[in-house]
Amino acid sequence: MKKTKFYLLGAMSVALLAFTACESSKPSAYQAVFAAFKAGVPYDPAAPIAGGAKPGGAAKPAGGGDDAAAAAAGFVKDKLTSMDGGTIKKFNVVQGKFVMKNNTTSLKSRLSTDGFSPIVAQDVQGMWRVIVGTFDDIESAVAEKKRFTTKYAPNFQDALLVHQQE
Repeated sequence: MKKTKFYLLGAMSVALLAFTACESSKPSAYQAVFAAFKAGVPYDPAAPIAGGAKPGGAAKPAGGGDDAAAAAAGFVKDKLTSMDGGTIKKFNVVQGKFVMKNNTTSLKSRLSTDGFSPIVAQDVQGMWRVIVGTFDDIESAVAEKKRFTTKYAPNFQDALLVHQQE
């Protein structure tokens, strides 16, 4: 009887510890970078974030001339390279940033079926991107992002405006 109580008490202690595992109240550097990307908010990759960590390889915010106007409109700078022969212009609406190419292929197929002309691209970090629309002017890109996010609401609300770098 005493052994049974001892084992029961031990099992309850283990269960209690398992359900009250440590959880950090601060977001990790990855979570902060992902939240910024998802919100489409330009940020400085050299600026400290949660816990003093610095994200590396993230898109840089725009600044100066066309750059200033692009930054004001919420664009981030990045260098995208078309991987399927499409032409990438100066101002782009990008949906998705993937590690695996298969994810871009399925998203491109879905968007093509829905009447878009998506372009599969890679950024300088080797991440796969799906460009929903590519434009020579800021206003057209901003309008396309609005049209795209409205069409797919509540999904795809994290479309990103990317200012193509030379």
